[in-house]
Amino acid sequence: MSSTSHRQKFKTCKRYSDPADAHGLTFNCFQGRAFLSKPRTCQWMIASLDEARAALQFDIWAYVIMPEHCHVLIFPRVPKYDISAILFTVKTPVTRKAMAFLQKNARESLVLMRDTAA
Repeated sequence: MSSTSHRQKFKTCKRYSDPADAHGLTFNCFQGRAFLSKPRTCQWMIASLDEARAALQFDIWAYVIMPEHCHVLIFPRVPKYDISAILFTVKTPVTRKAMAFLQKNARESLVLMRDTAA
């Protein structure tokens, strides 16, 4: 994939991992879809936040789960951390649980999670 097409496919943003800073994180569902509109997926997100918090040593000061995105205010408790790793650790388990759920209960809905932009 060329660097031009990479920039078109993925959002790029500068992430800072400065010690003693709180971070307001916002992350969207794939293609802006309302994947977080069901109580089950919200529970998966809350559990994932809690597991990431324990594993990566940060405090969660606040969060809001909207149907198509989340806002999370965190405060890392360690001097060295990586915001990208925190986001990955929070988001990946939710995606995997959603895929497994759809595979078992609603295979026809898996198409909603297919990345056709490649």
